[in-house]
Amino acid sequence: MPTIDIIIRNKTASAVNPPCIVCGNSDYNVKFNFDEEWQAHNNKIGVFAYNRCGEWQSEKVLFEGDTCPVPALHGVRSVWIGVTAGDVRTSTPADVPCRAGGRPLPQGRNGFFGCSRKAVSRYMGTNP
Repeated sequence: MPTIDIIIRNKTASAVNPPCIVCGNSDYNVKFNFDEEWQAHNNKIGVFAYNRCGEWQSEKVLFEGDTCPVPALHGVRSVWIGVTAGDVRTSTPADVPCRAGGRPLPQGRNGFFGCSRKAVSRYMGTNP
């Protein structure tokens, strides 16, 4: 499982060399490094906010300790990750890049454009 390391100090979250999340995958975890302010709270809520087609949305994930699963994201370029627990919350979330997932392109003798119309149509999910 790929891990995204996020340090939280003074309610500010910062991602440390974050990988680019591949949309559609559900095997990412966030490992938080909390400062003392968070130590009294074992149960926390990870907040994942993103903009899809001009509309802001968020997903919340309950977790214990310092590791939170990332929900599968679709059609986003980045996700802002924060945390809340009791009366403590991040004031500034960490920005983590995302990219579209996809299948490998079909290969013909000359790459994608060397494929037959039928092969390209199968790849695109349409009929020739």
